[in-house]
Amino acid sequence: MLTIARLFTLLSLVCVVTLAPASAQIEAPALDYVAVPDDFSLPPGMSFGSTSGVAINSKGNIFVLARGPNPLMEFDPAGKFIRGFGDGFFDRPHGLRIDAQDNIWTTDVASHVAYKMSPQGRILLVLGSKGSAGEFHPYGHLRFLNEPNDIAVAPNGEIYIVQGHGRAPPAVLKFDRDGNFIKAWGKKGKGPGRIRHRAFGRDRCQRARLCRRSQQPAHPGV
Repeated sequence: MLTIARLFTLLSLVCVVTLAPASAQIEAPALDYVAVPDDFSLPPGMSFGSTSGVAINSKGNIFVLARGPNPLMEFDPAGKFIRGFGDGFFDRPHGLRIDAQDNIWTTDVASHVAYKMSPQGRILLVLGSKGSAGEFHPYGHLRFLNEPNDIAVAPNGEIYIVQGHGRAPPAVLKFDRDGNFIKAWGKKGKGPGRIRHRAFGRDRCQRARLCRRSQQPAHPGV
């Protein structure tokens, strides 16, 4: 039960917070990690471009997706450079994921495609048609992508892509493990069936959640 004394204390705290100067410093909570500067060793003459994705495989190796030469780079757990590859694959790489079999999945928002690559970097599957944005091929046999931002792979192999980076309408597309289109849903906006999201996250139940840059994860999904 809220006593008079407790109520007075709460009101006092509210007044202090309300009347505190805007310039007052708010102490940030302690983080459970420590940033390590210059942790990656690159070969002489090589540098990161604008990085858009990071993923870790089952061996602990770190993959970085960047915009520039050698857009995909692999490092060992200590940050030692192993290899760079992927030249000619991308126009504007964006999303990067690694599945339970260490296959590498990427998206390209400019060329409107998503790739599945083997752990060795060989392309195994292409979703969409490079340079073609929209919904379906004129003959109806192929589902196009339109600014695919991110990709997620379910435990059963089903593939989910969230698209719409700015000019294209946002949507989530679902494919089977072989890349056959199943369905799409979502329109821009707020409310049921409407989305404003650009990325996937996973919760502790292994459900994909749609996320956007400026706010907390939302919309639990598959």
